[in-house]
Amino acid sequence: MREGRTELFRIAAISLMIVALCGGASAAEDRRAGIRERALTTYIHGMTEEIAIRDFGRRSVPQLLQLLEDPDFPRRDNVVAILGYLGDRRSTEALLSFIDNPPKRLDDPTEERAMLLAPQSLGQIASRGEARALQALLEMTARESNGGVLSRAAVRGNRPAALRDDLIHMALRGLAYSGAPEARGRIDAISRGRTNPVRGGRDQRRSAESAMELFNNLSGSAPSQPADAPDALPTDADRGMQSLDQGFGESSSVA
Repeated sequence: MREGRTELFRIAAISLMIVALCGGASAAEDRRAGIRERALTTYIHGMTEEIAIRDFGRRSVPQLLQLLEDPDFPRRDNVVAILGYLGDRRSTEALLSFIDNPPKRLDDPTEERAMLLAPQSLGQIASRGEARALQALLEMTARESNGGVLSRAAVRGNRPAALRDDLIHMALRGLAYSGAPEARGRIDAISRGRTNPVRGGRDQRRSAESAMELFNNLSGSAPSQPADAPDALPTDADRGMQSLDQGFGESSSVA
């Protein structure tokens, strides 16, 4: 009799465990679906740290990294922007891998925008003390580096040289977001014409001057224009680069 009750208790415990596991799996699946749905949203007033934490949170980073790796996910530009606010070293490596292995062609505007936003997101991650992200940005903007890993991404664009120069521009903005002394030194050197990442490419002095203003604005060193002001972007009108300020920043939209 006692053995029979023991067996019944054992079966009941196993049943409860199975129910709990199924319920946990269902909750996890619902959470993943929710993250995906929110990452498809158009944020009319822009992606901010407050929105990233409220709508996603740092627990969502593993799922966001999966979406970043999914070439069929249609809003990887959103994912890149969100990772700028939430990411850590794992995100650094994922973003660098994304830059190094871009889509076959960057003729999709959202894919191109995701690529252009990646260096800026690396800068935001670097601002939280992630040394690898800062080092990557310094390598991208080193003297006659040709943009380093950025040049490999640029060859997938319709106009590789212009895209490479745009990516370097965004790497300078990434350095500004990092707030690091080494970043300030690199931006200053380029703004003064003492060094240039690309021989024969676009003169990056204007981009560096805008990045220095952004650096000072974020650090409180001096009054400056807002970080998302349109003239902080390259003046390449036929590429529609102005749209990037509507795709990232504290008061811009990720559309």
